[in-house]
Amino acid sequence: MRLSRSIIGVSAAATVWSLMLSSALAATNTNAVHPYQTGLSAQDILRGAMAPSVISTRKAVSHGAHQHRSPHKTTTTHRTSSASAQNLYWMEHVINAEAGGESLTAQISVGDVVLHRLQSEQHGATVRDVVFENTAGCYQFSCVPNGAIYKTPNASSVQAAKDVLQRGEDEVPHAMVFYNPSETSSDNWVRSRVRIVQYDHLVFAK
Repeated sequence: MRLSRSIIGVSAAATVWSLMLSSALAATNTNAVHPYQTGLSAQDILRGAMAPSVISTRKAVSHGAHQHRSPHKTTTTHRTSSASAQNLYWMEHVINAEAGGESLTAQISVGDVVLHRLQSEQHGATVRDVVFENTAGCYQFSCVPNGAIYKTPNASSVQAAKDVLQRGEDEVPHAMVFYNPSETSSDNWVRSRVRIVQYDHLVFAK
């Protein structure tokens, strides 16, 4: 009887020792989650705290922040697209009104003058501003007071506008004005400007 109890006692002790050894091995297992990987203490891990919940929370916060920023980006893109569309619209119309019957080169050159004036930042912030500029009661483009600016652009004027605004073609670098000599009086101020070139009926000058 005493021998049996001793054997049972040894067996129980061996079982306890086996459990303690298993726990120790588990703690040193290279696949285990470590505190430095999750920000959790060893006690938290032993109590069953799970690292995936931390990762999920971070993803949720990141996703929420992304969703918050998206509308601003979309709005900016929309405004930029609208401005570009408006610039193209008025460029087509002013080219058609001022040089609709001229060659494509002359039409592009008219667009270049408008763009140069826009880039100077002295005649407005959009193509429409440049076209409708009024100084001391005088419009800079005759097509505005005579109403030609509102006519539907022909195909070549549409093409010329795209060449200027989208392809960056510049037939008359530095040109700021243009005029038709046959329709411009000899004492008109525009004739005093430095001449660059003439395309068809239009003279382009600085």
